[in-house]
Amino acid sequence: RRHRRADEVGAAAAPRPEYGRFHALLIAVDYADSDWLTKLESPLNDVDRLAWRLEKQFGFEPPTILLNERATKSAIEGAFQDYLQSEGAGRLVDPTDSLLIYFAGHGTRSEKDEDLTFWLPHGAKQGDEESWVRADDVIDWIQDIDAAHVLLISDSCYSGGFRFRSGESDAELTRNAERKLNYLLREGSVQVISSGADFEKVSDKGDWPGLNLSLFAGALDQELDRVLRLDNVIRYITASELHIGVRDQAIEKSPAFSEQGPQVHRAPNKGYGEFIFIAQAGTEVPHEEGAVLKRMEGWPFGWRIPGTLVPLGFQDFEGKESPTRLYSLKGEDRAEMVMVTGDKYFSPFLMDRYEVTNARFREFLKSRGREDD
Repeated sequence: RRHRRADEVGAAAAPRPEYGRFHALLIAVDYADSDWLTKLESPLNDVDRLAWRLEKQFGFEPPTILLNERATKSAIEGAFQDYLQSEGAGRLVDPTDSLLIYFAGHGTRSEKDEDLTFWLPHGAKQGDEESWVRADDVIDWIQDIDAAHVLLISDSCYSGGFRFRSGESDAELTRNAERKLNYLLREGSVQVISSGADFEKVSDKGDWPGLNLSLFAGALDQELDRVLRLDNVIRYITASELHIGVRDQAIEKSPAFSEQGPQVHRAPNKGYGEFIFIAQAGTEVPHEEGAVLKRMEGWPFGWRIPGTLVPLGFQDFEGKESPTRLYSLKGEDRAEMVMVTGDKYFSPFLMDRYEVTNARFREFLKSRGREDD
């Protein structure tokens, strides 16, 4: 993804592509009153956090949320039927709209046919598959919804079973960010992101300081947060790009004995577009305490400089104490860039705390008036 500096494009924002509204159906069950299912700690927090991000930072309509007793099989099926209605005043989505469907809860597979997987809604009965929500039904529903883009994200065990019957490779897309975004929005899409691979159990807990989120939900939250820190003219991420980031984080943070690998699937014959999360213009990056977001002359806009920087003394070439380098000693600050101030021997520079792509490094060099040799 090409990053462009504010002074390259001027103060005025580039025209945004035409697209419809963004909707979300968020479902979470913690099974606190179940007599046969283990209580889950994170689903309600997962959905609460995601709902806040979608509405406040990505311009979604107020999400439809089904929690616990409101997330029965009949309620879930009814919600899908509402979105399937394509005519009349009761229509919820238009052909130009995008719909995200998210489920956090238990999943299982049939004892009679291991290829059949299910969501376990509130009130699911042990051994009674008729009281569960079939993956095949959900896949059929999302392909029949008359919207430009539909994305299903399932954070449940065996969610890799939510897949299409056949697949096709993605079309090659243009590198230009604006043309790419227009293309992806113009083309239709129906996609699924699952929290694990086929018939894989997934973790209800993740190592996310200060956030009681599942391993998958925490990785999803981190990737959406990263979008807000981009210095693109239009800050966005596609479902496929989101999957890559979430997958890598989930695998990295999975226990060594049980790696969890999220998957992405595309419905055949539904277009080569993408469900896209687009940050609202002017959305501020939520800072940790003491962190700041500022524009520095000559530097790309949007990189964070932590407020937790402290001077670290060192001996210069003349043996004098010269505490001019600044480092962040607060690891949980999660800032992308750390400022290293200069002295008579070197110029100031920003040091990335994470892996940097060659493309981003070239942009950094250009922002300093240097050519990439």
